[in-house]
Amino acid sequence: RKTGRERRGSLVVRARSVSVERIGIVALVLVCAAVLISLATGIGNAMGLAAGGGFMLVNYRLIRTLVYRLITPGVSQIPAVGALVMKLGLTGILVLGVFHRFPVEPMSFAIGVSLLPLAALLDAVVLGTALPEIEDNPDAGPDGI
Repeated sequence: RKTGRERRGSLVVRARSVSVERIGIVALVLVCAAVLISLATGIGNAMGLAAGGGFMLVNYRLIRTLVYRLITPGVSQIPAVGALVMKLGLTGILVLGVFHRFPVEPMSFAIGVSLLPLAALLDAVVLGTALPEIEDNPDAGPDGI
């Protein structure tokens, strides 16, 4: 039996489970690490990183709650859709307000916000639990048979 990515011309997909909760925790750890590194080295603006990371974490939690309400059966979806639309508008206004009112460095803020996709990538590639192997069979139909 061959091991690795390829077995006699068939592609082996190694899938991992992804946890929404774990992504939030990893994002928090990344933000804290980025702020500490910024403070220790003087590179970037620690306050901007913390503001961007905090904004991202609150936004992530809010979106998670709203999407949960949207996909929960038996719950009216109209208020959740309205809240999601309002949240998107308020997010833009809030970011503009933060930059106008507080001395936040935009690049550090952007890096703090962008740590969420990095956390999701880490969860999907490294931290997730490996799922059973699935082999791609070129002769199989759309349902894999």
